[in-house]
Amino acid sequence: MWVGSGLSFLCHVERSRKRPKEESDLQKDVAGASFFAFDRPLKAAGRLFGAAPATRDFDVLQAGNTVESIHGLFFGGRSVFGLDAVGGLLAFQRERGIGVSTEAGAIPVCPAACIFDLASKETSPEVPPPDDFPVLSPQDIRRACLEAQRLNGTKETLGSSSDTQSRPIRLRCVLGEDNEAVEIQQCECEDNRGTEPNQKRRSLSAGCSTSQASSSFLPVPPSSWLGSIGAGVRARCGGLRRPGCFQDPQGGWGEARQQRTWPGHEESQATLLVEVYAVVNCFGDVIPNVRGGEHQASFKETELTHSTARLLRESDPDELMARITPENTTLVAVFTNAVLDKVALHRICTMTATGIARAIRPAFTPVDGDLVVALSTGELQTHGKKLIAEIIVGSMAAECAEKAIQNAVAASNARPRAA
Repeated sequence: MWVGSGLSFLCHVERSRKRPKEESDLQKDVAGASFFAFDRPLKAAGRLFGAAPATRDFDVLQAGNTVESIHGLFFGGRSVFGLDAVGGLLAFQRERGIGVSTEAGAIPVCPAACIFDLASKETSPEVPPPDDFPVLSPQDIRRACLEAQRLNGTKETLGSSSDTQSRPIRLRCVLGEDNEAVEIQQCECEDNRGTEPNQKRRSLSAGCSTSQASSSFLPVPPSSWLGSIGAGVRARCGGLRRPGCFQDPQGGWGEARQQRTWPGHEESQATLLVEVYAVVNCFGDVIPNVRGGEHQASFKETELTHSTARLLRESDPDELMARITPENTTLVAVFTNAVLDKVALHRICTMTATGIARAIRPAFTPVDGDLVVALSTGELQTHGKKLIAEIIVGSMAAECAEKAIQNAVAASNARPRAA
């Protein structure tokens, strides 16, 4: 995230636990979450596209509600059991005085959404997951927030001069059974986004250049900060799970970002920024980038041949019913620095969904809880160009959503990332 975005930090938290007979297989017993803490309220809207969500306070993101800004955003695992963990983020923000001002003090608004990641190789409708699976607690999340605050090197509350100048940090906190942090990592991979645009404005008459279009995508973090991390640590793809299918891959956490120039004051140039974060745990297959890439031949030969879409088209319905796993969700968050109101952000959620549908086939099924949250950090004035700014942001967000989903699965399954 860029300087001045209002984001204090992005934190990935994981709690691992060993099973006595399977000490080498930690992934079966890992609970994860990924969340954003803001230094100031950010305009936000959300839209649900799937039919099986697990959410908390998501209604405030709908058009027509009084609350237009939020103070944090929480994505996690463990389905409805994971939603309680957002209480740690709420407590942390309230302690900092960040929230809706009331007679009872600051009331933070931090919507939460979780994926279903309780199943394992041993679970089925006849063999449910154990009752003692690890779940992140509010105390775990608050502890991670305090660690992030310590690494930020500041305890300033809302309104301090450093809020718009410090660069948000990216943190990973891995907890053990003893409730202590056993591993703290800080990502040092952030670049200078938001300072100088990396491409010139183009006239419509100049045509389109593939290389210039590609250059608008900015670098993403290294693979160790994508894929099986945080909320995506136990995510999966491909809900039919048919033996011999082209993939039974892990899902995960993905990111993508774009920028372009924007006219500023007195012929100066500003930068329009869009970043997308995704937790991929989908029923459908994630379709890798094949536009001229080295995977095009293998994609046609294997992945289309054994795709979920084809199985749905050709397989026996009774067999399909026996294999469908109704525990899927893709969560997407879109950030832009353009000044946009809640109504525009709601429409951007809709445009972003087209990127999800390009990357996942099929998407938005009755067994998915897919949703999109769009947020405006509000640094870039559109100067009377609100309509075209909304369209541009929506288009960029859709492209970034497609890439973020592809990058999540690529990192988790050691595939090359989307270009």
